[in-house]
Amino acid sequence: MPIWSDKRCGWLALYMIPGLGNIACKNLLEKFGDPEGVFQASVSELTDVEGIRKETALDIQGKRYQGDPQEELKKAQDRYPCGPNLPQGLERDT
Repeated sequence: MPIWSDKRCGWLALYMIPGLGNIACKNLLEKFGDPEGVFQASVSELTDVEGIRKETALDIQGKRYQGDPQEELKKAQDRYPCGPNLPQGLERDT
Protein backbone atom coordinates (compact mmCIF):
# COMPACT_ATOMS: atom_id res chain seq x y z
CA MET A 1 0.00 0.00 0.00
CA PRO A 2 1.43 3.43 -0.93
CA ILE A 3 2.63 5.73 1.83
CA TRP A 4 1.13 8.80 0.12
CA SER A 5 -1.98 9.16 -1.99
CA ASP A 6 -0.04 11.56 -4.24
CA LYS A 7 3.35 10.30 -5.47
CA ARG A 8 4.66 13.88 -5.51
CA CYS A 9 4.60 13.81 -1.69
CA GLY A 10 7.17 11.02 -1.76
CA TRP A 11 9.51 13.09 -3.88
CA LEU A 12 9.08 16.11 -1.62
CA ALA A 13 9.55 13.95 1.50
CA LEU A 14 12.81 12.56 0.17
CA TYR A 15 14.22 16.03 -0.36
CA MET A 16 13.00 17.09 3.09
CA ILE A 17 15.16 14.55 4.95
CA PRO A 18 17.84 16.44 6.92
CA GLY A 19 21.37 15.85 5.66
CA LEU A 20 20.32 14.05 2.49
CA GLY A 21 22.15 15.65 -0.42
CA ASN A 22 21.64 15.32 -4.15
CA ILE A 23 24.27 12.61 -4.72
CA ALA A 24 23.08 10.44 -1.84
CA CYS A 25 19.50 10.92 -3.02
CA LYS A 26 20.51 9.85 -6.54
CA ASN A 27 22.25 6.77 -5.13
CA LEU A 28 19.14 5.84 -3.14
CA LEU A 29 16.90 6.20 -6.16
CA GLU A 30 19.25 4.10 -8.28
CA LYS A 31 19.05 1.29 -5.71
CA PHE A 32 15.38 1.47 -4.68
CA GLY A 33 13.75 2.88 -7.81
CA ASP A 34 11.52 5.56 -6.34
CA PRO A 35 10.88 7.41 -3.05
CA GLU A 36 8.34 4.79 -1.97
CA GLY A 37 11.05 2.12 -2.21
CA VAL A 38 13.49 4.29 -0.29
CA PHE A 39 11.07 4.84 2.59
CA GLN A 40 10.23 1.13 2.77
CA ALA A 41 13.89 0.06 2.98
CA SER A 42 15.46 -1.08 6.24
CA VAL A 43 18.20 0.87 7.99
CA SER A 44 20.66 -1.85 6.96
CA GLU A 45 19.63 -1.59 3.30
CA LEU A 46 19.85 2.20 3.43
CA THR A 47 23.32 2.28 4.99
CA ASP A 48 24.56 -0.07 2.25
CA VAL A 49 24.05 2.84 -0.16
CA GLU A 50 27.10 5.04 -0.69
CA GLY A 51 26.76 8.36 1.12
CA ILE A 52 24.09 7.27 3.61
CA ARG A 53 25.09 7.48 7.26
CA LYS A 54 23.21 5.62 9.98
CA GLU A 55 21.67 8.86 11.31
CA THR A 56 20.29 9.69 7.87
CA ALA A 57 19.03 6.12 7.42
CA LEU A 58 17.20 6.39 10.75
CA ASP A 59 15.66 9.71 9.64
CA ILE A 60 14.52 8.11 6.38
CA GLN A 61 13.06 5.04 8.06
CA GLY A 62 11.42 7.19 10.76
CA LYS A 63 10.09 9.58 8.11
CA ARG A 64 11.60 12.53 9.97
CA TYR A 65 11.32 15.33 7.45
CA GLN A 66 12.04 19.01 7.79
CA GLY A 67 8.41 20.03 7.43
CA ASP A 68 5.31 18.23 6.16
CA PRO A 69 5.46 17.03 2.53
CA GLN A 70 1.67 16.98 2.17
CA GLU A 71 1.37 20.53 3.51
CA GLU A 72 4.15 21.73 1.20
CA LEU A 73 2.42 20.16 -1.79
CA LYS A 74 -0.85 21.80 -0.80
CA LYS A 75 0.85 25.20 -0.50
CA ALA A 76 2.37 24.77 -3.96
CA GLN A 77 -0.97 23.74 -5.46
CA ASP A 78 -2.73 26.69 -3.82
CA ARG A 79 -0.11 29.11 -5.07
CA TYR A 80 0.31 27.61 -8.55
CA PRO A 81 -2.97 25.90 -9.47
CA CYS A 82 -2.25 23.72 -12.47
CA GLY A 83 -3.96 20.49 -11.52
CA PRO A 84 -2.06 17.22 -11.30
CA ASN A 85 0.08 18.03 -14.34
CA LEU A 86 2.85 20.50 -14.88
CA PRO A 87 2.19 23.46 -17.17
CA GLN A 88 3.02 22.91 -20.84
CA GLY A 89 6.75 23.20 -21.41
CA LEU A 90 7.65 22.04 -17.90
CA GLU A 91 6.84 18.38 -18.38
CA ARG A 92 9.60 16.03 -17.36
CA ASP A 93 10.99 13.85 -20.12
CA THR A 94 10.73 10.19 -19.18
